[in-house]
Amino acid sequence: MDVAKEIIRLEQDSDWNEREGSARKWHATHLIWKELEKGKTQTQLSDELKAACEEAGHKHAGPFCGVSQPNISLRKRCWQAAVADVGLEGWTYETLPLFRDVYMSFMQTDDKQKSDSKKSSKDGDGDGERLSGLKEPRGDEDKVDHSPHGRVLELESAVTQIADFPAGWRHLSEEDLNMIVGLIGRLRKVVDGANQGK
Repeated sequence: MDVAKEIIRLEQDSDWNEREGSARKWHATHLIWKELEKGKTQTQLSDELKAACEEAGHKHAGPFCGVSQPNISLRKRCWQAAVADVGLEGWTYETLPLFRDVYMSFMQTDDKQKSDSKKSSKDGDGDGERLSGLKEPRGDEDKVDHSPHGRVLELESAVTQIADFPAGWRHLSEEDLNMIVGLIGRLRKVVDGANQGK
């Protein structure tokens, strides 16, 4: 099998907003990861993919198109995070989290790190603060919804991210699990209290 051509075929046929398309994205990502594990450099693989893409009559453009080196680097990180580094067993491409969510989480993390780095450099912050990623961009305080509804939305988002990524469950510590159980009990009190007040 010509791996580069197969990757391009999977890429062109997939819509990452759908479960079936996500599975094809994961399949292509797995092939990319295996090629890199064999010792192929990201640049070499990118060149092979570009050639296969052109041979198939497809256009490629931008740093995060399917055949670029930055995209290949992101794909490697996605596979490691979802499968390789967590020792996930019994998986199929269809049962992995939506590829879009994992990929975009890395892109957003990279964008935030670049933004924090530029801001820290401009503001003269120390390395520790810059590398920690704890500093919030100025002005964000005004955009945060501190109302009960806003807090519920934050909670729903956090729980969804954990629940939709079973590969990470086995890495939850005993303390993490106890906190989750405690939250369930406290949330029940919130629901009961809110219902009694109506």
